Amino acid sequence: MSISANAVNANDNQLAADYGAQARGGLVLDTLRMLKKADAGERVVYHDAFTNRDVSLDQALTGDITPRDLVGRLDLGDVGIMGHSRGGEGVVAASTLNDALPVWQQFGIKAVLPLAPVDYDRISLPNVATATILPYCDGDVENLMGQHIVDDSRHSFGDNVLRSAVLVMGANHNYFNTIWTPGGWPAGTGDDWSFAEGVSDPVCDPKAATTTRLTPDQQVQVGATYIPAFFRLALGGEKRFLPLFDGSAVTPPETSFARVTSTATQPARSRVDINTFERQDRSVRVSGDATAEVCASMGGAGGVTLPQASPYCSTTLNQAAVPHWSPALWAWNIPSTPMLHMKWTSGSGQVRVTVPPAARNISRFEQISVKVAADEFVPTATDLVVSVIDGTGRAWSAPVSQLNPAAVTRMPGVSSPWLRKVILQQVTIPTSSLTRLRLTDVREVRFTAAAGADGAASGGVYISDLSAENRGVGARVPARQATVNVVPANVEEGSGPGTAEVAAVLSERAGHPVSAYVSVYNSPAGQSGASMRPVTFAPGQVCVAVPVATLGDALPSATASTSFKVSATNVAGGVMGDKGFGTLTVREDDGVTRGAPAPEVGVPGDVCDEYAASQRPGRLLVKGAVVPGATVTLSARGYRAGESVEFRLDATSLGRALASADGTVSFTAAIPSATSGGTIVLTALGAGSRYTTEARVKVRTH
Repeated sequence: MSISANAVNANDNQLAADYGAQARGGLVLDTLRMLKKADAGERVVYHDAFTNRDVSLDQALTGDITPRDLVGRLDLGDVGIMGHSRGGEGVVAASTLNDALPVWQQFGIKAVLPLAPVDYDRISLPNVATATILPYCDGDVENLMGQHIVDDSRHSFGDNVLRSAVLVMGANHNYFNTIWTPGGWPAGTGDDWSFAEGVSDPVCDPKAATTTRLTPDQQVQVGATYIPAFFRLALGGEKRFLPLFDGSAVTPPETSFARVTSTATQPARSRVDINTFERQDRSVRVSGDATAEVCASMGGAGGVTLPQASPYCSTTLNQAAVPHWSPALWAWNIPSTPMLHMKWTSGSGQVRVTVPPAARNISRFEQISVKVAADEFVPTATDLVVSVIDGTGRAWSAPVSQLNPAAVTRMPGVSSPWLRKVILQQVTIPTSSLTRLRLTDVREVRFTAAAGADGAASGGVYISDLSAENRGVGARVPARQATVNVVPANVEEGSGPGTAEVAAVLSERAGHPVSAYVSVYNSPAGQSGASMRPVTFAPGQVCVAVPVATLGDALPSATASTSFKVSATNVAGGVMGDKGFGTLTVREDDGVTRGAPAPEVGVPGDVCDEYAASQRPGRLLVKGAVVPGATVTLSARGYRAGESVEFRLDATSLGRALASADGTVSFTAAIPSATSGGTIVLTALGAGSRYTTEARVKVRTH
């Protein structure tokens, strides 16, 4: 079935801090809840706010299907979801929101397929088989940012599920959507590559004689082959479809006209990692005329803007050409996909990787796998000899160009800076070919420089994820994930550079570390500097204070306060929560040139203590009888020094008072003469701390 997200599409950028990912995810879960009721035979009715009328499922369904046809027909413990473009990020969000629910409320989402997706938020995705389809000639999501969905998730959870990235050469963005394809709708259709930088590049220009482009019908056929194949594999257990997604060089006859490749990270129980190359490691040794360092992210024009812990993998390419490292819109400065960058100037260059003792017995595995890509300085193609050595010193060797020539060959492109992309390709060595080796005692894997098709003695490659593995899909294990959220923060501007704090919080205590990256986005107006901080919650910890630079001054402004977006993304060991986006609001404390100033937010205390206090109301003391038209004295403690505290009777504001230096506040409140008898709630809310105290009292009317 297909879910309409038109209302989200019309409002996402304007109303949603994450540009609508979680709204789309929530819509998916709401639809599953509706289907659950329909399956149980319950009446389903929603209120249509636009027409101001109730609409039943019976009225909404068209065609021959009625609600009676759905009763007892749905297995919502066996669910696969697919989304295109922003919908691709939406189905990722749906799965993470589902994982945040108590297990008894979760749906059995076992397979997620993001199709040409955006990934503005770097949402990592646990506990579900994933296949991300990436079109090489995408003129809309030109940096193929969906690659991050696989990259960010593959080592973040230790879960037992397959993750696959499927690259479709010659495909664009729109033709996977019949409504966006010319002829599919009266307006708003077209070939998105026509908006590309370097549109006339003969690789992706459909008018060029040497184009690799697929026709709309061919692209639909690719989708109609791979999408159901993935769900039949992940949900139906039809293993014959596994080679389409596990890194095997297999082309189904239905798409013999297309070049489609896949790279995969096998389920955790089906592999042993020899080296992921995500951090510097003494087991990786370099010799001869070679260098090798762990790099991450993209620098240069269009790259990250804050200092990084690792050297950049690329500084010369357009962000569209480096899907592994292109910055994400709302996670711009977060490190991306670390890997080993090996470079050499002669055939003597070599990298040796010691196999750790726990991984030396590979006799139970089908293959050794590694991901490789020629770097941007290779003109056409380079080469590399990969060798496997056992404990007796016997070796097996083969050029990568024989195992998978695409791994050492530059991707196609002529004039567009969006092409000649650098994307890792899978190289596999069947263990059945290692006949001379003692497979119970493999000690080393070597990568030795070689000349490729361009004949150059020098070269360079990126290397990632060396493992011994069996091919498989794995299985989802129902579990509730802790969520990482951001607490909105309020601070005074100050008169110069300073530091504020934002609280990153975990929804529940976890028995293992949970990590994320917290980012703050600045604005041309200043007041807060852009920042990015890695955050780790130790087992049992639920709050971490994240420092943020502020840029105060002594000048008035026209704006009473300015809010800056804060995000907690790329979570490992948990998931992004439904409050993964928040705000840091900076109050103008030097006066405003128009309008009224914002209420004082006071001097912040420990942000984690403030967050804990905000989770439960404190006690508001009431002195005097509560009588309509009379006054009472309200007092409380626990506020920030100097913050404005608003007093309310139910929803009616009674006025404000400033908390003293010791955090106490007192206010003489006039009870409105129209107040009815019975029990009322009096509250006092701090403008900065958001701490609330309350009292429930009875109104005396006689």
